[in-house]
Amino acid sequence: MKITSIKNYFNTLFMFLLLANAFGQDIGENVNLLLVREDKVSPAMADEYEMSLADLKNYLTENQVQGFNYFTHIQDNFEFTHVIPLKNLDGLSEGTREALIK
Repeated sequence: MKITSIKNYFNTLFMFLLLANAFGQDIGENVNLLLVREDKVSPAMADEYEMSLADLKNYLTENQVQGFNYFTHIQDNFEFTHVIPLKNLDGLSEGTREALIK
């Protein structure tokens, strides 16, 4: 009798863990998508690249472009990593969107 009740207990526990895992995998509407781009710039062109980033910032500010946020991480070896948060994949052009989905 005891072995049967222990088996039932573990079977029930196992079923609850499977249900918790299934609900834990539900990504729903609150998915955080990031588009990450890395540019490796030669040291001789680093100043011009930084100026072009400043020009982009000025363009976005002057034209009051809404909904475009990006973060740039600059490393010591002249690698610029750009991170753009996305709400959904519809904001991308079709070619890039299909490449990301694949």
